[in-house]
Amino acid sequence: MGNLKIKVIVNPASGGGATRGRWRRFLLPLESRYGPLNQEFTSCPGEAVLLTRKALDEGFNYIIGLGGDGTFNEIVNGYMEKDKPVNPDASLSLLPSGRGNDFLRSVRGETGATKTLDLVKVSASGRERYFCNVSSFGMGGEVARRVAKRGNLLKTAYLAKALSAILSSPARRVRALVDGREEIRGDYWVGALCNGGYFGGKMKVSSQASLEDGWLDLCMVRKVARRDLLPLLINSLTGKAPEGSETVRRRCRSLTLEPLEGGEFPWEYDGELGKGRELFYTVVPGVVKFRIERWT
Repeated sequence: MGNLKIKVIVNPASGGGATRGRWRRFLLPLESRYGPLNQEFTSCPGEAVLLTRKALDEGFNYIIGLGGDGTFNEIVNGYMEKDKPVNPDASLSLLPSGRGNDFLRSVRGETGATKTLDLVKVSASGRERYFCNVSSFGMGGEVARRVAKRGNLLKTAYLAKALSAILSSPARRVRALVDGREEIRGDYWVGALCNGGYFGGKMKVSSQASLEDGWLDLCMVRKVARRDLLPLLINSLTGKAPEGSETVRRRCRSLTLEPLEGGEFPWEYDGELGKGRELFYTVVPGVVKFRIERWT
C-alpha cells in the first residue's frame, strides 16, 4: 500500500463499554506491525464521522476503527461523499470490539489483503446515509430503538431487549418496490436488506449475500400467529427458510420501502436507529478499499 499514515479511531463505549478496558490490548499487535499509532477516542455518538473526515483532510490514508458495527458505520459515512470516497487512495479497516461484530463475518481473506467492497445508500426524509452490512425494519428496528433509549448494553441485556421486541412489537403493513418494477404489499414482522450476510449477532440471514457482487438480498417475514413466530424467525433469519408462503426473498440493486399505516415505523442500519418513513435504498458498488487486520 505504499507509505501508510495510520489513524486509529477508538470507540471506548463499544461492546457495552468493554472496549474502554481492553483497547490497548487490541493495538499491541498492530504496533508491532506498523510502529507507533496515532489514536483518537470518540466521546459521543456520531463523532467518528467527524474524526474520519478530519483525518482524511489531514492526509491520513489508512483509517482503522476499533469498535463495533456502529462505529465502522460512522467511519464509512466520514469516508464517503456523493457516492465516492473523499480520498480514493485511502483504505479502511476494523478491529471488532462490539456486541455482535456481524459485518466482519462476511469479509473473507488473509491478513493484510485489501478488498474492494460495496456499500448501500439509504435516503429518508431528505437525509442520506451509507451502511456496510444490513438494514432492517419492524422487529429489527424496534430492538435498535429500545437499545438506543437505554444506551450501551452488555450482550445479555441486548439479547433481553431483542426477546422483548419479539414478544411485544406488532407486524408492520408495508409497500416494497423492488428495482422499480415489482411491488410487494402486506403485513410483515420483520424485513432485512442485506449487503453482508449476518446481523443480530451471528444470524446468517442470507446465504447468498456478498459484499463484493453489486447485489442486495431482501428477506421479509410475513405476519403469522405470534405463537408460530419464534421458529419462523429462527429459520428465516438464519437463512434456512427459502422463499415461500411465509418468507419473501429477492435479489435487487434498489428498494423503495414505505409503511402503509400511521404510527411508528422503526428501522435501523448497521444497528443505528434510522429516521424517516419512506426509504430508498441503492447499492453503491466497489467504493470501499478495506484492508483485513487481525488483532491476535
